[in-house]
Amino acid sequence: MSRCIGKVADGHGVILVDEAPPIRSLRFDSGARQSAIDLRFPWRPYLASARRLVSGLLIHPAPRRILLLGLGGGTLARFFLMNRHCTVDVVENRQAVVAVAHRYFGLPAGRRLRIFVRDAREHIFGEPFNRASYDLIIADVFGAHGIAPVAADPDFYHRLHQGLVPGGVLTANFWIRQLQADNSGGSLLKTAFGDSFRSVMTRTGNLVVIHSGVRGWPTKPLLVARAKKLEPAYDFDFDFLVRELSAAPAGIPPALA
Repeated sequence: MSRCIGKVADGHGVILVDEAPPIRSLRFDSGARQSAIDLRFPWRPYLASARRLVSGLLIHPAPRRILLLGLGGGTLARFFLMNRHCTVDVVENRQAVVAVAHRYFGLPAGRRLRIFVRDAREHIFGEPFNRASYDLIIADVFGAHGIAPVAADPDFYHRLHQGLVPGGVLTANFWIRQLQADNSGGSLLKTAFGDSFRSVMTRTGNLVVIHSGVRGWPTKPLLVARAKKLEPAYDFDFDFLVRELSAAPAGIPPALA
């Protein structure tokens, strides 16, 4: 049985923290889980979508600058900060979410983590982003009822592509049912990512898209070799990502074809 251990209200709604040991979760307005951690291994991404969103490391294994759009409980920020050679920028439009991430999910504070409390669209079309170049960008912009409107705008992703260094990687999280419901999900992905992307789907209905500026897709032996080097640094099993990325379809996934 889960119990509520925290409740915060702001102008956007209610943020709930519930716990069914060893899992602690964050929800918006009693909706789907937005973030979760296993209290025994709080540095590891727990939700299926979060685990896929770190797949960019297998394409660009030594990032120095990372941008996260959407904070949730801060699990991805905490994970990437295990790499002592990188800095992490986070854009989150709710100060209350930031406070909850620090208080209930162990998000650390420090010079390598910068949090911008502002709207994602405002940020990436603003001056700070003009001066930025990132190795990895992760768009995980959700509200209580699905992906935020900005995440359905191809211009949003075109702008994010401009923020990547050569060879950088952009990953984005979608709900497949939401893409299917508006009958334009495939068109959105093609317009936003062209033909040079792959995607993996979770059992929970998330579709994670991975786009890289590098020509060609890494071979399975290369992915395996990178996974072996990454696992000790992050204390995370990348083997399942190697299997999924090796088999991931190129371009529009069958569910949206």
